[in-house]
Amino acid sequence: MTKQRALSVGERIMYVGKHQSVNCLFTVSIRGELSRPILSAALEKLQKKHPLLRSIVCEQDTKPYFMLKNEIEPIPIIEHKRKDDAYWQIISKMQWQSFFDVVSGPLARLIWVKGDEISEIILVCPHCIADGTSMTTLLRELLLLIDDPQHHLEGQPFIEKLSSPIALSGWKKLNLSLKGYVGKGLANILLPSKVNQKKLLKPELSYMIHHRLEAGETKKILRLCKSQGASLYTVVGVSLLKTYFNLFPEKFKGKLICPIDIRKFLTDIEEDQLFAFAPIIELNLDKRNLDAIWPSAKKMKEEINRGIKKINIAEILEMSEGFQKIVPKLINHLLTKDGTHDFTFSNMGSLAIQETFNTFEVQSIYSPSVSFPWRNPNTIVISSYKGILDLTFMSNEAIMAEKEANVFIKTTFETLRSIIHQDLLEN
Repeated sequence: MTKQRALSVGERIMYVGKHQSVNCLFTVSIRGELSRPILSAALEKLQKKHPLLRSIVCEQDTKPYFMLKNEIEPIPIIEHKRKDDAYWQIISKMQWQSFFDVVSGPLARLIWVKGDEISEIILVCPHCIADGTSMTTLLRELLLLIDDPQHHLEGQPFIEKLSSPIALSGWKKLNLSLKGYVGKGLANILLPSKVNQKKLLKPELSYMIHHRLEAGETKKILRLCKSQGASLYTVVGVSLLKTYFNLFPEKFKGKLICPIDIRKFLTDIEEDQLFAFAPIIELNLDKRNLDAIWPSAKKMKEEINRGIKKINIAEILEMSEGFQKIVPKLINHLLTKDGTHDFTFSNMGSLAIQETFNTFEVQSIYSPSVSFPWRNPNTIVISSYKGILDLTFMSNEAIMAEKEANVFIKTTFETLRSIIHQDLLEN
């Protein structure tokens, strides 16, 4: 019997459609020799472990399903000659718009930016099968297999149904069904049936800006965060909003959208399984408190903790299933309507990937990149590796000019450095 699972609402939104999946990229820079046979063997083992790398997306009555295939093509390797340290960014932009053949698969590819001593490896997957945690898992396993081709990966089962450890009572399910019915009805009326072609973003105008805070500076910021009861994520978030307001007060909304990893709320999903369903928490900042960075960062941290405690995965799954039929309209809305937030702000945290292997050394890992086709594509991803804070900012010229975005990100990092400098003066 063919194994399959319907995409959740969150996965469907990232899927967009069979000719326009959103691609997620994760890049690592390696010092050492690589070979195509070893890369191919490593990718083969990844495919054997992860069922979604042996799956396709098929549509039945316009509803997409993951379907496990008995036979599928191996994950392809695409080579590019390395030109300089930043060439991976040019390749990344090309890969954002190189959509997958989701009907045939496989749902991954590897880009090898090949140099004499240093190479970049870029993992590319449709975002509907992998979030940041998934991409970190794939990168960690890939590096282990490149270093030790005999390394064993335990195969995982294909997930045919998402379930919550908390069961809903009959009355609760009925109440949610009624709420979902009303909400779906209103959404069905209010959301657009057709895409306004004039509102669509031109993908060739998408861009990425990359910036870093070196290890010594990052260490000082982390020490301050601990003493102030904040976090690296929230102090960066407040600094971003403060800078955005100072530069573009007419655009400022004071709101970040924060995707949350919900693996711990689901019984089916292991930490090392591929998955891409992230509910969001909205983080707000009162522009009247923009100068008070530490109180605002502490308050934002408290907001996140409250938001996570409020997450009820059983209710989310129950409600989202009721919205399956109007997902195409939800996508049309995202493609044509300006968002009510300033950015989507994703936190990868400290990447648990070793630095030195027997046959090579990891030089750098760059925060993942993704080019959303939405009318508000402003997306920021942060991570840290080797003690270095790494940030990628993605947008589109139609929403924010790249020249303006460069000033925005540069000024944000100046704000972070001014926090360190002020602390040194006071102490």
